[in-house]
Amino acid sequence: MKTFTKGTAFILAVFTVAALSSCGKKNENEHTKTGTLTVDCTRVSAELDSEILSAESDGYILRDKEVGFDEGDTVEDVLKDTLTSDRIAFDISDGYVSGIGGVNTGDFGELSGWLYYVNDEIPSVGVGEYELSGGEDIKLVYYADYNEAFEADGAAG
Repeated sequence: MKTFTKGTAFILAVFTVAALSSCGKKNENEHTKTGTLTVDCTRVSAELDSEILSAESDGYILRDKEVGFDEGDTVEDVLKDTLTSDRIAFDISDGYVSGIGGVNTGDFGELSGWLYYVNDEIPSVGVGEYELSGGEDIKLVYYADYNEAFEADGAAG
């Protein structure tokens, strides 16, 4: 019969404590809330380079992607987390989205750029200030002319 040395017993004790201490802890990738995220370039997709949008994308960089977040996270937090994990380039700072996936503000003229919607409404604050509570449908839509969004009474899609 083999006997354990003090060193072996110590190593077993360390592994046991480490295993037990992780029990019941939330995985850092788990979130308490969910919503959906769409990044829509359909209004300019015919003019975009095929490196930006594949033929299968139908003009969307992301479409109805389920996203996880915690209460109090902002639209900016969700965008940065999701785009980073999906390896999509972006330029978002100070609550303003100026580029996603190679499609940038100004690419189609001085009135072109990104607008965002939450539950089909255009919020009155930037993406860094809009706090999420769960169940939201977030859409970023690229317009060649922002006026299109306001002519349609703010309805996304």
